Amino acid sequence: MHISADQIRPLLREAARIEVQQRLARSHPAHLLDHVKCIDNTTGEEFTFQLTRKGAPWHWQRGLLNEWMKSSAHINLKARQIGVTWLAAGYALWTLLYTPGSKVLVVSINEAEAVKVINRIWDMLESLPPHLRNGVTVIKPVRDRPTKQIQLRHPNGKISTVIGLPSTKSAGHGETAALVILDEFARQEYAKETWKAVLPTTQKPGGRAIIISTGNGVSTEQGGNEFHRLWVSADERGINRRFLPWDLHPDRDEDWYVAHAGKLGLADRGEQYPRNEREAFILTGRPYFDIEALQAYDEHVR
Repeated sequence: MHISADQIRPLLREAARIEVQQRLARSHPAHLLDHVKCIDNTTGEEFTFQLTRKGAPWHWQRGLLNEWMKSSAHINLKARQIGVTWLAAGYALWTLLYTPGSKVLVVSINEAEAVKVINRIWDMLESLPPHLRNGVTVIKPVRDRPTKQIQLRHPNGKISTVIGLPSTKSAGHGETAALVILDEFARQEYAKETWKAVLPTTQKPGGRAIIISTGNGVSTEQGGNEFHRLWVSADERGINRRFLPWDLHPDRDEDWYVAHAGKLGLADRGEQYPRNEREAFILTGRPYFDIEALQAYDEHVR
């Protein structure tokens, strides 16, 4: 059968387009995440990342992603609903696909919350075009949706795995991983034990830990919140840190803050939509002194 040049050219262009996409996706997770679709659990709306579009409202996430990739350990104090856990799930997907044999751990406050992150990774994987899955085949789940685990077999036979774990005394102990995501860490009951278990991951070449949470009180010499303890001692521990305020969401401005955050009490406002790290920690820590007076003092000294 004769194939004309006019028939061949579109095929060559398509093959070249696919090869470029594959090379870019392998080089950086931003290019892979360009092709995933995500479903907002609150609104049911579909959204996409904007990591390669300079000037796009959500492009700031690219800088955070780059920081994670350069850090063995990174702690993130954040406001609600600015897509940080989604971004971490996307980074996890890229690790699974483009680091054959890798293991990713997701530890959250309970099993249900950990499974939510696993399902975000699954949905993003399912939304990818076949040529960007790097030739993997799904081992787990065998059918339906994942519960706690996804396993992918690479063409070379190596298996990449992501496991969702609840916060327990033994979560992460004995596990070696390329990437560990500690989600809502300030609310994990066994945060101190989990960090101790995760620490070896950050000390091996290529191992990374990402700690994500809103504020939930402070630490003391007697104990208190482990997330705050890591935050204030990050420099001496060699942990990079980043505060992510409420207005990183491109649809939020001062009018939005008054209309939405203003309906909350000061403690809840400090947790959900902090303007700075002091609000995130002190206002959520059930302080002895009047929190309105503390906020007024904080605004005055600034």
